[in-house]
Amino acid sequence: MAAELRLKTYRLSPRKSTVWVDSNSAALYLPTYFGRRRWAVPLGELGVLDLTVEQWDAGEEDVLFASGLLVPYFFTTGPATTPTTALLFKQPQRVPPIRALAAWAPNTDVPVGVLESRSGHGADLDGVLLRFEEPAEARDVLVGWGAEPVVDELAWLKRHRRTVEDPDERAKLRRRDRNITWLGRSSTLLIALALLAGFVSGDDPSLVADGAILALVISSFVVRSVAFRMSKADRYRLR
Repeated sequence: MAAELRLKTYRLSPRKSTVWVDSNSAALYLPTYFGRRRWAVPLGELGVLDLTVEQWDAGEEDVLFASGLLVPYFFTTGPATTPTTALLFKQPQRVPPIRALAAWAPNTDVPVGVLESRSGHGADLDGVLLRFEEPAEARDVLVGWGAEPVVDELAWLKRHRRTVEDPDERAKLRRRDRNITWLGRSSTLLIALALLAGFVSGDDPSLVADGAILALVISSFVVRSVAFRMSKADRYRLR
């Protein structure tokens, strides 16, 4: 029989975000991101870090991973909230297609664009950050079913990911990181400008306003696609 671990969700939400755990996998049910799909991660690939006890500091030491780290926060109430739990993967796991609204939201932490998340390319994640209603219980249940407890996430990740020590390669990765960060922020700004333009134009937009909004949306998509492909080369995004 599967165990149900509830994530923090707005009280009036018709579909509650949940993680279902059985002897084989932890299945993430996140309607905001995946609709009715469940994302099943094998328990043997899963490490669990309780962030209410241990602090997330995977990026605080001067460590660069060759493939980078993609560990987004799938918030289920608001983006200003704090995750309670990190679910880390021994091997990168393919994320299901992201709903368009979640993928395009300016405040999303999802590292893929609409087209990529719905294409055959997809994206592989190194883990996710979640906000459970009862984080201590969630950790105990996941570990009880077979997930590995994590206390030092940096040491854990170094056991499962190759790090980069060569100065030239490190410099290259840092330059790529700066470029990806800049492109990501530019994409978010373009979407924000499109929303602002739509608000300003009101109920009676002109053809010029419609064209400007469309151009902003397309530009945001192109910029995000470029950033995604740059990160896809090494899956580089040190969080």
